[in-house]
Amino acid sequence: MSLLNNDGKALIEIFIGSPIAKKSNFQKYKRIKILRFNESEQKYLPKWSGYIESVIELDDVFQLGCVEMIGLFAKRLTNADRSMTGNGGTEAFGLLSYTNGIGDTAISQGNTDYSKNIDIKADYTPIFNVWQDIAKQEPGEFYIYPDTNELHFLQKVGADKTSEITLKYRQGEVGNNLEFVKIAEEGKHIVNRVIGIGKQSDGAKLVSVKEDTASQTKYGVLETQQYFDQAESQAQLDELTQAHLNLFKEEIDNPEIKTAQKRTITNIAGESKDIGIDLDDLNLGDTVTVQYKTDYNTFLAPRRIVEYSVNFDDTGNEDISLKLIEPDQSLEILSVNESMDASERVENLENAFMKNTY
Repeated sequence: MSLLNNDGKALIEIFIGSPIAKKSNFQKYKRIKILRFNESEQKYLPKWSGYIESVIELDDVFQLGCVEMIGLFAKRLTNADRSMTGNGGTEAFGLLSYTNGIGDTAISQGNTDYSKNIDIKADYTPIFNVWQDIAKQEPGEFYIYPDTNELHFLQKVGADKTSEITLKYRQGEVGNNLEFVKIAEEGKHIVNRVIGIGKQSDGAKLVSVKEDTASQTKYGVLETQQYFDQAESQAQLDELTQAHLNLFKEEIDNPEIKTAQKRTITNIAGESKDIGIDLDDLNLGDTVTVQYKTDYNTFLAPRRIVEYSVNFDDTGNEDISLKLIEPDQSLEILSVNESMDASERVENLENAFMKNTY
């Protein structure tokens, strides 16, 4: 599993009789890469990189629990009383340089287009947590590319592929390349009057109230209180409170889709057609077109890939799951179904026996 601004996971199963099934190969924090054969380039390319965190011996297999490389920085700390007030991307790379000086992580500086100065203080704080705070203040994203081991801090990771790739699920029609689509019209998160709380550097309390009358007319008044620790001025608090309101004032209908690796099938009439999607064409952060049609719902809109997971076996079969959001939505929207997602991920791992997952 790979996702933005967070640490993805991988479950790798290796038969006990395999020549690589050696204790020395399963050392905790040993770096690994998952390579995938790229048809267009006719060679294996890195698709996921991380390290081993746990090993379970189960019947005739070893299960390796792995964490994406960004997770390593949850165990790297800032120095004492570090004050960061410059450009967010520059400050983020400063932390990378600092921790590489303590002990090389083999992760190097990539690109940044962050435009805002930040105001963050850290005192022996996990660097991963600071990076998440920096991304919230921009707002922006960060990701380590597995092929280059470069860390990038960008306002938006990925490319616009809406004119190149359309993911289709149309009930009762031909030409679909998706096997399953889930669109949950979620309303539990909706709020249209937000009371934001912050604190000035001198300790004085700050309050900001933002509301949306259109949403209140539609749903009634729905209130919430939010604490913004990073807000140290009224202007900062007003901006953060308004951003929270904009994010949660309407229902969410972002789809989750499942399909298989692209392949060609032939029907009884001898006609060939492609089904599934080509994972070589997709990267985390890319924006694609999603077309969805059932008796209940019709959906045609661009969506960004913010999480993907792949189950694969030793025959080369792949099951692909993608989580998508609106192109301009903040990644914070993913927190709406966070608890439900956590239980689903556990179930997916339990059902992945004899399969590998990343």
